[in-house]
Amino acid sequence: MNASKLDELKGLNGAKRAVLQFAKRDSGVHAILLYGPRGSGKTALSHQLISAWLGEQDSPAVQAFANGKSADVLFVEPMGPSRIINVKQVTASRGSEEKFDGVPISEFLRTGPLISQTKVVLIHDAERMNAVAANALLKSLEEPGPFAKFILLTGSVGSILPTILSRCVAVACELPGDGEAATLGIDEDLWKFAGGAPGRAKLFQEHERLYRGLLQFAQTLRNRPEREALVAAESLRGLAEDVQKTHELNARAANAETLELLGTAVRNFHPDWEAPLLIAEAHRRILGNANPAFVFDSLMTRILA
Repeated sequence: MNASKLDELKGLNGAKRAVLQFAKRDSGVHAILLYGPRGSGKTALSHQLISAWLGEQDSPAVQAFANGKSADVLFVEPMGPSRIINVKQVTASRGSEEKFDGVPISEFLRTGPLISQTKVVLIHDAERMNAVAANALLKSLEEPGPFAKFILLTGSVGSILPTILSRCVAVACELPGDGEAATLGIDEDLWKFAGGAPGRAKLFQEHERLYRGLLQFAQTLRNRPEREALVAAESLRGLAEDVQKTHELNARAANAETLELLGTAVRNFHPDWEAPLLIAEAHRRILGNANPAFVFDSLMTRILA
């Protein structure tokens, strides 16, 4: 494993020690669940472990993975507007109406590795598996085959099916300590907005105009008069459109992300205000496919009433 690249990851002290052990060929570990906040470094750490599992640092297998072309690594992510991992991503089950054009996990693991020492399945946002998909995954976890490895990533370990959790080694991805913002060259306000998660803070700084706009909107919201509710809603929709364009999201995902960010920012500036509860309710309605214009107008009207 590339120790220098591990050292570049801030925080994650216990997680990095664990990964160094799991990378050894005789570790006996085939399924790992990395959990921690968004931006804590789960994905970067998982890629380091995958590289170690695939082969030596300069091997064709590792180089192919670094270039995003590894045939021995399967990436599984939530799909569709609802951002769900469905059963067809896990197994080639018949009779399901869910559409999926990729390779399910069961088919991917049916044959051995092509150029690597192993095959690896990396599941992002594992808490987004529906119950049918989670139960289907259990069979692969219980009977993995000699070459199969799994890494599950989640920001909500409590939402993982207990039977899935019991078959994985769970590793917490800790955030850096106080004072790390300065060492990374990240503005303190953006660091606080990101909850001290390095990856998220770097993203906020990369798109500073957008995220400072969200911060300013949240900071001044409590003092706006009730008559400006619809104007505030229009401003919030504009921020959501910026989020959509910046991160190439669909409209529903962008609206949901904007409300989640707004709730975080409002809690930072106004910890004693009940507005985050109303924002969380609006977030749930957006995820439920409610009309976004109506949701934003209603939210600002209730907040400023």
